[in-house]
Order: sequence, then C-alpha cells, then structure tokens
Amino acid sequence: MRAATCISRPTRAGCDMRHAIALLSLLLAGNAAGDAILEVRDEDIRVELHRDAGPCVGSARWAIFYQGRVRIPGCWILNADSVQIAWLDGDISVIPVRAFREPKGL
Repeated sequence: MRAATCISRPTRAGCDMRHAIALLSLLLAGNAAGDAILEVRDEDIRVELHRDAGPCVGSARWAIFYQGRVRIPGCWILNADSVQIAWLDGDISVIPVRAFREPKGL
C-alpha cells in the first residue's frame, strides 16, 4: 500500500491549485455511476477515485487501490493540493493532485 504514497514530485503551489480546481470540476460534472473520474498509475499500481460515496461518510468519496490481484477499497477527500485516502485495511495515502489523470478508456 505504501507504494502509492511515493507518487510525488516538487511543484509550485499555483500548479497544485489548478489541479485541485480541475479535480473539483470533474467531481461536480458527474459521470456514469461507478465509473472512476480520475486515476493515478505507478508501474503495477493503480488508484481510482470515484464520484460515488459508496460506504464513505460526509464529503468523502469512494477510492479503489489495485496491485495485481489485490484490491483495497477506501475513502478519499480533496485537501488543497493533495488527495487524502483512508484505506479500509487501516492504511492511509496522501497523493498530490497533480499525479491524477482522467482514466484511460478500454
């Protein structure tokens, strides 16, 4: 799980704010239920962010971590220039907003 927290590079705060605004606009725009709105990939690891709340409470939304056959659900929130994810296995990740991209189509 900790490998997902390695996805970071230094950047200017203005760039982070633009990415945060883009993430928020995708969240508000909506999509088909269950579809990921953003994802980040690092070798064989993929983290998906979903618009749906799933079992998450408050303003948190559904996230899924994939690595090989491992699949770990979690809940994410946007915090300024990072996405904070609490995984249901008890781990946490903080990933810079700028690392996320729109999911690649099949």
